[in-house]
Amino acid sequence: MPVAGTWSEEVVLEWLLLEGYFADVDVPLKSAKRGGRNEADIVGVKVRDGRLEVVHVEVGGLSEGFEKSVKTVMNKFADVVRDSVVEIMRERLGLRDDVLEVSYRSVFVATYASNVGKLKAILVVKV
Repeated sequence: MPVAGTWSEEVVLEWLLLEGYFADVDVPLKSAKRGGRNEADIVGVKVRDGRLEVVHVEVGGLSEGFEKSVKTVMNKFADVVRDSVVEIMRERLGLRDDVLEVSYRSVFVATYASNVGKLKAILVVKV
């Protein structure tokens, strides 16, 4: 069983496992053109109704004000990140690209927010 680095990630991991997902933490993503290493905090996958369900969860604090916090969250779920998460999980499950339709859901769990009033808007932003 994977082991999360923080208690907040552990709670999310346990929730996904209890919901029947195959889940992993600190999933290394394929590097972007500019290089560097990036990882997804927690990813859960399962096949349901002929569809691959992918739940990508990032956990962290939002302490830099509203605009920077929104940008931080949006960057964690950028198209290149989403595509990398889906590709890696397909590889881990041994699935070809054309086998199953993919349902991707992104979730951000804020462990701290400096401006709670304004940051509520982030919760309704579809990323």
